[in-house]
Amino acid sequence: MLGGHQKVAKLLNENGANINAGDVGHYACTAAEKNNLSLLKKIIHYGGDITCTSHTGQTALHVAVCEGNLEIVKFLVEQGADIDKPDFHLWTPTNLAEQQGHEEIIAFFKSSKKMKTDQSIVSVPEKPEMLSLSRFSSEPVIRLAEAVPGSSNGSWSHSCRRRKTNNSRKLLAGITSAAQYGEKDSMLSVHQCKGLGNLLVPSTRVVISCPEVGQVKGKLVLLPGSYEELLDIGAKKFGISSAKVVSKEGVEIDDIDVIREGDHLVFVNNDQ
Repeated sequence: MLGGHQKVAKLLNENGANINAGDVGHYACTAAEKNNLSLLKKIIHYGGDITCTSHTGQTALHVAVCEGNLEIVKFLVEQGADIDKPDFHLWTPTNLAEQQGHEEIIAFFKSSKKMKTDQSIVSVPEKPEMLSLSRFSSEPVIRLAEAVPGSSNGSWSHSCRRRKTNNSRKLLAGITSAAQYGEKDSMLSVHQCKGLGNLLVPSTRVVISCPEVGQVKGKLVLLPGSYEELLDIGAKKFGISSAKVVSKEGVEIDDIDVIREGDHLVFVNNDQ
């Protein structure tokens, strides 16, 4: 499907191939990252849920917001994607839109919330004496979950801690065997990094920008595992093959380990 081989995809499907045997959430994130609405529709056609969470904790809606693609954002919400669903770092699509200043997406999210509130009021039961005031709350309480290290049953805690800026305190996304998410997975995102052994760990979030090519506001991405991979992301996003990374204050950065959660990284030509 990703390679555009529709006849092969159809043949596989007719012979029992099941898209849900893989990480459908990750496939949807890849389609959103590539701004490929057609691929999202094909995932739905073959029975995949494009609103579910990937093993990295993100949904396709998180990625579409980071890409600033209003068309795909609207499509995902129409398919049931939750604009207030947190990822492993407790960022919701609404938070991301506000943090990155995507005004059109923010306005769309607000109108979507208002529409849901109006619909909930219209669907009031006929017996008002049975109503509870809490049913009309426009902001439902969302129980955020975080992984509990050392849990024997793999369960999730419903208590939510504040996000840390320390790069060493990353939440463990989950243990996934290399057989399932190894090198054979052709749909791995450039933002995904591999942890120790066969563990896949969500990386730190940073903002990247390149004023030289007109990208001043920046984009929120996941920090890769090495400095070389960071330069590769800059080359793909901004088209600068020979670049260096500096802080927002202009201090040059040459080691991935000094970068922290929330840092703003600026790509500049290496000759500056």
